Amino acid sequence: MVESSVEFIEKAILTILQNGLINTSKVKWIAVILYSIVTLITAGAGIKFLIATEYFGYHAQASGVEWSQVESGLQYLVIAGFKIIGAGFVTVAISFVGLIIFPFATYDQRWSYYVIPMSGILFWSIILVTTIKVSSVTGAMAPWQGSLFCVLALLVGFIVSLVGPRSYST
Repeated sequence: MVESSVEFIEKAILTILQNGLINTSKVKWIAVILYSIVTLITAGAGIKFLIATEYFGYHAQASGVEWSQVESGLQYLVIAGFKIIGAGFVTVAISFVGLIIFPFATYDQRWSYYVIPMSGILFWSIILVTTIKVSSVTGAMAPWQGSLFCVLALLVGFIVSLVGPRSYST
């Protein structure tokens, strides 16, 4: 299902590029690509949380308790929390899709040059700091590298978007 969604997005982007439906400079496309990669990572993380049936390996490392040893009531609460987290990730991803396609790439609205990277950097920085703290406090191998990549990709996308030529709409 995830692969077919990725294929659909790739086809949609190719169609947009081939038909010239979005008026942007080549430099700006670097930002669009970086923001799109972050969007796919965000959606993927959200789906992972939404479909999880137990906590992840690093959670067991951090807590020192295997999932099968966690009481059923607490298991239910953890999975419920995962659903909420997953919904947040997917909501951010869907918002990014809309922001990238319409105000940023299609209508070149100045405010979108700031809203996309700043909201993404805020979102992913909180996750980055949290996962690094889990790793440092517990010794668990929390996946902070993906969060760092997203923060850096958003920062580079922001810088690149400001460098390229544009005709702002307000």
